[in-house]
Amino acid sequence: MAAFVDSSRILPDPDENPPINEEKAHTGQDVFSNHENCIIVTSVRMNPPTVGHFRIIAALCEKAIEHEITNVYVLLSQSTGYDDPLLCLEKIGFLTKMITQFKINNPKFAEININCICASPFNGITQLIFGNTLHSRPISVIIILGNDKGPMYRSIVKFNMDVQADLKKKEPESFKVLEFEHVELHREDIDGKNPKDLSKSELIDIQVIDPPAVSGSLIRKLVKYELKELFIQLYSTLLNEEEDINVLYTTIQSGMVRGLKEMIDTDLTQLTPPRKSSFVKLVKDIRKTDSDPDINTEIQDLLIQLFEKHPDSSKTRKASTRKIRVKRLPVKRLPVKPLFVKRLPVNVKNSVKMKKMKNPVKMKKKKKKKTKTPEVVN
Repeated sequence: MAAFVDSSRILPDPDENPPINEEKAHTGQDVFSNHENCIIVTSVRMNPPTVGHFRIIAALCEKAIEHEITNVYVLLSQSTGYDDPLLCLEKIGFLTKMITQFKINNPKFAEININCICASPFNGITQLIFGNTLHSRPISVIIILGNDKGPMYRSIVKFNMDVQADLKKKEPESFKVLEFEHVELHREDIDGKNPKDLSKSELIDIQVIDPPAVSGSLIRKLVKYELKELFIQLYSTLLNEEEDINVLYTTIQSGMVRGLKEMIDTDLTQLTPPRKSSFVKLVKDIRKTDSDPDINTEIQDLLIQLFEKHPDSSKTRKASTRKIRVKRLPVKRLPVKPLFVKRLPVNVKNSVKMKKMKNPVKMKKKKKKKTKTPEVVN
């Protein structure tokens, strides 16, 4: 059976990377009590989980069989909003049923424990590595991510190597060297297009969609356009009962509505500059992708309210800068006179001038005329 653990009480804030609490880490709580010398892990949004995400889970299980271990770990993002309609615990609830069907369809993975954890990639992987006693820490860490997650992988490695360096100073005798391995999985597009850019008519015309190309953004697009038949077709291999598929559909729809209402109620003056810029960018992206009249009426009404409250300020910003540029006049800079000029002696002054000249000419010294001494006549 798959083990599902909510680690939110262990990792209260997924957006921050606090230092490891060694007293809590050494207690071996819940899923973080790993005694295998290899950890195979991935970090994904899965909002919502799709058949395309099970390509990653299958890669985790293949690596587990290769290294002869029984546990793999899926770290789930806890972010929520318009583009993240499901809560983390809701994702785990649906994943429980999907993984059961996944193991039925793939009997060779039946003995692998797929542990789903609500945690950020930094805190989750660090707790998996250093959350045990010093003598039972893993030596090898295999991280499976998408091919666009290279910067995140490098940051995870650097963060954990820094933690390891601090522990090495305290207890050098029980120190073990960590080895990291990055397995990349390439994303698949639909007919060479990103699912975000597909219109309702294009989605209806699609006959067959490869399972690896089914992403969370495609599923959210189907819910926006109310293409429920295609939605049911894509989840038929993961959820046997149609009632579970209907519950997933309504949960995604209600989560998107909830996220839009939260965005409408957001006061930009209360946000920090980084959060404000990311919020403005999100609204701009939604304006590009979701300004289609074929969208669900409730979502469309909320989008209109959102765009009215947070209008696009790019045009007004450009006009204001143009006015400022017209008003600017060239400023003539007057030469600055020195306050004090030191006078040099004549001979020093001439030598300074000679040095500054490009081709200094040596001054000829005037020969002194010899005065003839008069001859004395005896």
